Amino acid sequence: MVDYQNLVITSLPYPHAQHVTIYPEPLRATYLKGFEPEAPFQPGALQLRFLTMDHLLGWLALIQSLLPAALARADRLDPTVLYLASPIDLDADPLRPTNPVVLKRFNAS
Repeated sequence: MVDYQNLVITSLPYPHAQHVTIYPEPLRATYLKGFEPEAPFQPGALQLRFLTMDHLLGWLALIQSLLPAALARADRLDPTVLYLASPIDLDADPLRPTNPVVLKRFNAS
């Protein structure tokens, strides 16, 4: 998915300088970062970027090809586990986060 995302991003026209100056100075670098190829995927951070119908059709084809495996993995999720922003051990059954977030009950007494 990241490879296709980067293909789309590199095809996007870079914004004109006048457009960038509309944003406050502290936000400009963040805005322009959206026009640079992305680093490896971080869970929870995927955006399906597009500009053209070909981009949309490409996303559709990619999602269709990944959907059967994703649904099969979903059947192996443990309903008692919160999978918060962690990679998942795809060999485990049920699936387990590799970097789990531990939530503890807080008793305000």
